[in-house]
Amino acid sequence: MLNWPKKRNWGWYATLMRTPWFCVKLLRFKPGGELSLQRHKHRTEIWWFIKGWGVREPQTFEWCAFPFQIWKIKPNTWHTFMAFSGEPVYALELQYGKKVTEDDIERK
Repeated sequence: MLNWPKKRNWGWYATLMRTPWFCVKLLRFKPGGELSLQRHKHRTEIWWFIKGWGVREPQTFEWCAFPFQIWKIKPNTWHTFMAFSGEPVYALELQYGKKVTEDDIERK
């Protein structure tokens, strides 16, 4: 069940598979693209970086991301991401939990 990419300010994502409790997405961050600071109440996310470099905490440059690194983001954990300039960042995102929907998001 591949959906066409949905454009965002930071790049785009495509949903590869979705069930009520499980979702797999391909994320592409444009060079310098930054995800808003956000958290999810009902789901855990696992990000597997495929290509490119970036950081989870742009202000402090902590949690650097590089190819083959895996991040686990638990429910109610504030997170963001910024791709370094130069090349796009690609990651697979696995979402799972009690409720896996697009509206399970809170932004700051």
